[in-house]
Amino acid sequence: MKLFPETSADVPAPAPQSLVRFAWLFCAVILIASAIVLFRPGAPLEIPVPKDLPKFDPQVRAYLEEKIAFARQEPNDFNRQAELGMAYAANSLWSEARLAFANAARLKPSEPLAALYVAIATQESAGFEKALPLYRDVARKHLKFPQAFYRLGDAAMRSGNYREAEGAFKELVELAPREWRGYAGLAEAQIRQNKFSQGLELLGKALALAPKEKIIHHLRGLALRGLGRLPEAERELAAGLNAQHFPMEDAWSVQAPRHMKLVPDQLELAKDLAKAGQPDKAAAVLEEARRWHPDNPALALKLAEVDLDLGQIKQAQSILEEQLKNRPADCDMLLVYVNSWLDLQQFDRALEFAQKAVAAAGNLPQPHLSKATVLRALNRFHESLEEFTTAASLDPKNPYIQMEIGDLLLRNLNRPLDALAAYQKADQIDPSLILVKIRLADVCIRLGQSEPAARALAAARSLDPNQPVIKVLEQRLEKLANRDQP
Repeated sequence: MKLFPETSADVPAPAPQSLVRFAWLFCAVILIASAIVLFRPGAPLEIPVPKDLPKFDPQVRAYLEEKIAFARQEPNDFNRQAELGMAYAANSLWSEARLAFANAARLKPSEPLAALYVAIATQESAGFEKALPLYRDVARKHLKFPQAFYRLGDAAMRSGNYREAEGAFKELVELAPREWRGYAGLAEAQIRQNKFSQGLELLGKALALAPKEKIIHHLRGLALRGLGRLPEAERELAAGLNAQHFPMEDAWSVQAPRHMKLVPDQLELAKDLAKAGQPDKAAAVLEEARRWHPDNPALALKLAEVDLDLGQIKQAQSILEEQLKNRPADCDMLLVYVNSWLDLQQFDRALEFAQKAVAAAGNLPQPHLSKATVLRALNRFHESLEEFTTAASLDPKNPYIQMEIGDLLLRNLNRPLDALAAYQKADQIDPSLILVKIRLADVCIRLGQSEPAARALAAARSLDPNQPVIKVLEQRLEKLANRDQP
């Protein structure tokens, strides 16, 4: 008896049922094993920790320990690694930040911000040359991500690769036509290659988007100087004096301030918040910082200033009086204390402490300015003028002091010709100040000087065509011109 029936040479014999079942079972085991391997969670990623963390500023240390513990709970969580990276970056711990951002990028390769911040942290810790290949990679992989092209262009520019910077900023202009940094960056690349006319044209577009950005005025000054238009160049360079470099914002960078725990950073943050009309938020930042640094005089001083902005005068005075017990000759404390008495309209008390400030630091202009302000409030105008004049001699390059002198001469002492001289001096110091142009136009109209008034108004309109007072002054000038006609 044959165990298996005969089969044709071309047709394979059917397998026994037991073998079929075994083959299916074997395949199933392989599939399950593969699934386990493929979907098994990876080994926990390492959480970067600074070696000298115990020596850190106590507020910074406590904050970072909180973020480290949070990340350690779920080390393979993208958001926790990114959060830790931002906490390190905001406190200038760039090596640790780079490792945390690298973890985040590994966990979520599709997120361009993670890769971008690996490059940013590399730039901060190792320089532009090391970061450039990383920026190129982010831009290549994420063609619709404008911040990648901004960072690439900026890094290339600072590395002297002007052609590469030009290409990156062109992409930025295409992706974000309302972003002034694209036009400004492209213009700078042109200027660096001595293409001044092209650069100037692009800066016109940047200026239309961000007329108050100092860096644009600075670059316009460079372009105009390259074209030999020196008087215009001087005005633009003056307008761009002390320009600061602020990178293009992204979804992570706007969250960075809440991670800042170094005292200088918190002071700067509070200053920016107060300047932006958010003194309540500034106060919250400073009060939290003072919890950790109760004896820091800079924090106390700034909090007193913010309290004055909030109208909390008695609270500000309480802080200042406590500080002045230990620092009775601290000029900065005295000056803010003077302002608190001015706010209360107690001018005699304000004068008392202004005189103490002058005694403490009479070689500086600020105490004399403070005393001049108090004397003017007391209607002691000639004495006020003497103090303003002293302040001007100590700070001869300050146009605002000359403006104050002009205002006092014009409004309180009825000396318009002397006021005109003070305003002209302010204009020579800084030709880009629209407030000076407006004052010049006003005093010239008062003096019946039509042509100088017209020139001042034209200059003011070129600086800010939407300034409402310009129209009022133009109407006054028109009346003057009509009166002068025969």
